[in-house]
Amino acid sequence: MRSQLEGVVRDALLHCWDPIGIGKVPGASDEYDVYLPKLIEMLLDGDDQKAISTHLSKIESSSLGLPSHLARCEQAARSLLIVYHRCLLCPALNVIVDAEIARGNSILDTSCGGPRGNDVVVRLENPVTATTPIGMDRRNAAETSEWHEEIYDHRSGSFIAW
Repeated sequence: MRSQLEGVVRDALLHCWDPIGIGKVPGASDEYDVYLPKLIEMLLDGDDQKAISTHLSKIESSSLGLPSHLARCEQAARSLLIVYHRCLLCPALNVIVDAEIARGNSILDTSCGGPRGNDVVVRLENPVTATTPIGMDRRNAAETSEWHEEIYDHRSGSFIAW
């Protein structure tokens, strides 16, 4: 899990944070690697977006000597949480999320927790058009949740909601 996280966190830092603007420079993909261990630890420990954003802001101002750009740090923290939660999401639900993003849907937010402690929720902006995979339920959730419908995976306890 940690090695998978290194790759997705590295990519997120280069594409969503990148305070020194080297994201597209060939050979510079390891520029922020020194920050990976702490960020991965924060993700694994369940730190929230505010804590991660604050950490990124401190890196900008203390380690890099740059003015902190709060909006960039908040967006990067959100992206880091999304990629982390997607690493925990079961493959079949990830396929659906990828297909929805390809058709123009977007992720509103993600979370992890629930009764088992590692249930992942990916909330999408628009309804899912994909068919429900075998072994999963598509169900109306408007009465019990802040969203309308969901596709729920009984094995993992995770779901996609909209």
